[in-house]
Amino acid sequence: AKKMASSMKLANGPSIWVLQAWGESQPEEALLKGLNRGEALILDLYAETFPQWGGVESPWQRKDPFQHHDWVWCDLENFGGNQGLSGKLPTIGMKIPEVVSHDKKGNLVGIGTSMEGIFVNPVSTHLLYEMAWKAESNEINMSKWILEYVKCRYGKITISITEAWKIFLSTCYSIDRHVKHKELSLICYCPNWHPKHEIG
Repeated sequence: AKKMASSMKLANGPSIWVLQAWGESQPEEALLKGLNRGEALILDLYAETFPQWGGVESPWQRKDPFQHHDWVWCDLENFGGNQGLSGKLPTIGMKIPEVVSHDKKGNLVGIGTSMEGIFVNPVSTHLLYEMAWKAESNEINMSKWILEYVKCRYGKITISITEAWKIFLSTCYSIDRHVKHKELSLICYCPNWHPKHEIG
């Protein structure tokens, strides 16, 4: 790790090694111990579902999360650029204030997205980055927030739009766990007489 950091600095003085936190042990403890603070930035890629950072129970939870290194709480949400009606809005609204105020947050320096496709879930992305300004407050009121989002998105609020988004918020946009193929939706599926992938 020290040799890699030294080589990076020789090539570009202010280099920072960006590492992905994924699974139960990546990046490995030995790698992190071999780097000084400021030489690495760790992305906790799936923090909204299987966080590594250590402050909440998770299959990927680490005892000494990222040691002395700076890290970013990331929202994955999307695999393979698949589009669909799904999201974790209440989770995002709750988990970010939780980590910001937690005594085990370590050197948390920001929030980010790590999805495998962009422009696929605007409501989720909108909420996530709005949380950068609300992270130090308490958990947000999702029912109130969704009405603000509806007005911003459509320019006005109508009864039918409001009712539709209330249903979305209480169902497909309130997923709080890992679900295989959760992004795939018949509504968003590419036209095909013989779809090859599971829908649902």
